[in-house]
Amino acid sequence: MIRSLYSAVSGLISSQTAMDVIGNNISNVDTTGFKASTTNFGEAFVQNARDATTSQPVGEEIGLGTRVTGTTTDFGQGAFKTTSVPSDVGISGSGFFTVNTASTASSGSTVYTRAGDFVVDVNGYLRTADGYYVQGVTGTGTNNGFSSTLGSTYTAISTPTSAIAQSSLSNIKIPTSVYDSTTGTTLSVSSYSIASNGALSVVDSAGNSTVAGYMVLASVGNNNGLNSGGQGYYSTTAASGQASYYAPSTGNVGATEAGSLEISNADVASQFSDMVIIQRGYDANAKVITTSSQMLQTAVNMVQ
Repeated sequence: MIRSLYSAVSGLISSQTAMDVIGNNISNVDTTGFKASTTNFGEAFVQNARDATTSQPVGEEIGLGTRVTGTTTDFGQGAFKTTSVPSDVGISGSGFFTVNTASTASSGSTVYTRAGDFVVDVNGYLRTADGYYVQGVTGTGTNNGFSSTLGSTYTAISTPTSAIAQSSLSNIKIPTSVYDSTTGTTLSVSSYSIASNGALSVVDSAGNSTVAGYMVLASVGNNNGLNSGGQGYYSTTAASGQASYYAPSTGNVGATEAGSLEISNADVASQFSDMVIIQRGYDANAKVITTSSQMLQTAVNMVQ
């Protein structure tokens, strides 16, 4: 009876953990790029009262409850919501946006996210809502080929078709003007767009389109080995493996969908059905504790 009490208590604790995970999933059904998690249970210790033998082929083993072995995240594709905002970008397929956590344009640490609700700041940098810088590769030349004053030159950038070195990444900046070395004039940028292969194109006041750079998506060997830092950001660990970087629609990463956002993949109906199962398990474990307590009380009363 004492063992049943401890087993039931472990069931209560594990059920509470599972309910915490479900509660977090449900609370993030409207969170851009959110990936739902599932609690995994495993049998705890087993007391081996008697081993099986040739003469007694059935042993006696008594389990001592359950434990939470981990939480796995479903990195499956979420649905898309059309916003028509050019700085909103979703990922169709695998991969993560690469983000620099610096509070200024200087170097910071690298994290990864599926949330593409970006904004363009006053200096033209593409940033997350938390102020982090979105990274990619840009055109070569003085001042990345773009300048608000005369004197810079621009060398067109071709689509990266293989893995990109992390050292080649820089914070994506959308220029406000483009220098035309042929005419010697500076033309203002009237609009920009992001293609499915991550190409960031700008259109100048003369209607000319120029590829300013490419967004970059990161890929790791084990998504569930990533460390979740909260707010939708992940960092690599030894379990995830180091990140590899590719232009969208190349390597093993998906395509970018500009003007759209990937919504949470937490399915409310599934979460509610899981909640019912966990609640019933919690109730059953509580009943085991009550019944074991009553049996203990009966045993105590026998000697009175």
